[in-house]
Amino acid sequence: MGIQDDAASYFFEALGKRVGRAGMAHAMEPSVWIQDHREAKVYFTVDGMGNLVTKFVRDGQRPVRVDFFPTAAGVEALVDYLLEQIDGEGQS
Repeated sequence: MGIQDDAASYFFEALGKRVGRAGMAHAMEPSVWIQDHREAKVYFTVDGMGNLVTKFVRDGQRPVRVDFFPTAAGVEALVDYLLEQIDGEGQS
């Protein structure tokens, strides 16, 4: 497991606690989503320097890079961001 897998797992656990049903796919770029909103996903990958890169993707739209630090506060902020995007409050 790399840092992207660890970050995705950490986010998946926090999202599941907040919304109940979250999904996660393990791949080169692990992704996490809310079960009822599969059109909105957060992807985790690494750049050429080995740094964590986090992107929000809604079906049919370009990925939006999101600042994310795998800390308790960072995870909660990313959960809030995803929920805002799904509710239509945020701009992507």
